Formats: sequence, C-alpha cells, structure tokens
Amino acid sequence: RRKTGPTAQADIETADAARKTAIERFQQMGARALARAGGSAPDVKVDVTSSNYGRDQSGLYVEIGGTVSNTSDKERKVDALMVAFVDRLELPLSSVAVPADMILAPGESRAFSQRLEAGVTRGRNRAAPATFAERRSFVAPARLPPRDIPWQVRVGAMSRQ
Repeated sequence: RRKTGPTAQADIETADAARKTAIERFQQMGARALARAGGSAPDVKVDVTSSNYGRDQSGLYVEIGGTVSNTSDKERKVDALMVAFVDRLELPLSSVAVPADMILAPGESRAFSQRLEAGVTRGRNRAAPATFAERRSFVAPARLPPRDIPWQVRVGAMSRQ
C-alpha cells in the first residue's frame, strides 16, 4: 500500500515526525504528573524482584515485590512508591502512588511487597493503614492494563521534600 516516489517518502517522514512529537508530548505529560505528586526521592534506588499477574475471587491483580535502598550517605524519606505500567516504548499505560512513609538510614535497604487490584474502590471514610507493616498487606486499587498489550512494571520512590 506504500507508494514510491518523493511525495510518498515525504508523507512517511511527516507521519514519523508527528508520531515522535506525540510520544515526546505524552512523556512530558507523565513527567508533569509526577512533579505534581512529588519528585523522585534523591539517591533512592528501587529494585523490583518479582511481579505476578493473576486472577482470583476478587478479580485481576498484580503482586509486586522488591527492595528500596538508600544509596547516599544521608538519611532519605520516601513518601510513596509510584507503580507504573509501561508499554514497550516505556510510555505509561497507568500508574498508582502507594503510600510508603519510609525513612531510610544511609545505606539502608528495605523490602516491600504490594498487591494492586483492578476495580477495587475505597470509600472516602475508609482509613488508610497506619504503619508500613500494615501497608504491605494493603490492597491498592489500580487500572491494570489488558493482557493483550505487552507491558511491564516500573516502581520509583517518591518524596515531597
């Protein structure tokens, strides 16, 4: 269906440039949304060691586990873990911020475990868990991407400092 000739090549180049511009704008929108929620916690590294997608009596879910590490020589605060589901171009499909309230000593690493369920809603009057240990078992609502789109999990540490 592709035509040959200079006109066809110009159309292809125009379409490729428009696609690249759209991707860059979408990435900038994501960066602005993250900035509103807080910024990346400086010198804090998050390693995802497991992510499992499944279905049970409650519906679809993703269980994520890993470690949060302070790589600096100063204490660092992590207010939330930002869990993002990204496509093959690293563009966000959906994301959710999960409260963490961790204070990490210099060089300290701490394990985390989080279950995200699709279609779960929390009422306004329902209190969030008070401690990090309680939050580990806390089920956060998320918009999980469909299985037919290849996607991966990314987790970052967020701080409001």
